[in-house]
Amino acid sequence: MIIHIRIGGHVVPLWLVGLILSVALVGAYVTYVTFNVPLTIMEPLEVSDYPSTLSLYPGETIGFNLTVKNHASISYALFLDFDLSNKTYADSYVTTSNETYIIHPGTQSLAVWLSVSSKAPALDTTLSAILRREPVEDFMATEQIKITNLQFPTGFINVTMLNTGTNTVTITEIHVNNGQNLISTANPTWNGVITANGNATEAFTFAWVNGAQYEIELRSSKGNQFTYTGTAPV
Repeated sequence: MIIHIRIGGHVVPLWLVGLILSVALVGAYVTYVTFNVPLTIMEPLEVSDYPSTLSLYPGETIGFNLTVKNHASISYALFLDFDLSNKTYADSYVTTSNETYIIHPGTQSLAVWLSVSSKAPALDTTLSAILRREPVEDFMATEQIKITNLQFPTGFINVTMLNTGTNTVTITEIHVNNGQNLISTANPTWNGVITANGNATEAFTFAWVNGAQYEIELRSSKGNQFTYTGTAPV
């Protein structure tokens, strides 16, 4: 004999009710296993070698190297923020390199420099550096600079630069034929900054040769490079 149970307006066999209840009870006894694992997010960059001491006279520039290890499997954009224990002295007399480096996995040697004004008094102080890193893909993007013209007045190369992008670009190096860096011969009032949709024409001291071809390469503070080739007049 089959026993039926009425549920609402429906008649359901008793065996079906038992099956539904048994499935529900089995589900009620499902267990969940949890576990805990220590997790460490490590700093990937390490300065493994640097000068133990530096010394120079007022008016001089000194170059030195920092050895940086990147323990990660990806590259980073690296900024170096230099500071002196005597901040007033640093602001008044000291200039340091402001390059940005692309640090690939492994060990790299970074060339940096420090310059002291000839007006600076003698001082014993401490130089420190803070490393700041950014994702390299964020750093390298969104710069659009064009060299639109080269002119060759006697003893100079005039470079006309146009920023066609939407972000300000800072030019830190201007090389000729992948060699001499002209940036130090620019007008001291020019800071290398070209605003979005802006342009600049700067004169750089250079002894060019009639009829010679010159490739000008701009390097930005983000490490991007922009080139243009022109020919000196005959």
